[in-house]
Amino acid sequence: MVTTLLKEDNVAWVTMTNNTGYQYNNAPADPGVATFNTRSRRLLWLKQTSGVRTEENGHKVYTNVRKVTTPVNTIDIGEMSKTWWDGRT
Repeated sequence: MVTTLLKEDNVAWVTMTNNTGYQYNNAPADPGVATFNTRSRRLLWLKQTSGVRTEENGHKVYTNVRKVTTPVNTIDIGEMSKTWWDGRT
């Protein structure tokens, strides 16, 4: 497996394991606590390490994903299951 790192505005986009068409942000920014919505997102952000959140049941989730083939790779598609993709061969 080849890992591709692309730096944009202090963000490191890393190619997902077993899914080279997508990348995840391994340094997502703290959403802060200014509003209810950002406070809610911050609770999830606090559960992640290097862009991967581990749920209480052990399931792992990429927290900020983008599709590589989108124009300029700028479309944030949200979250994807790391556990599921790691299980693919």
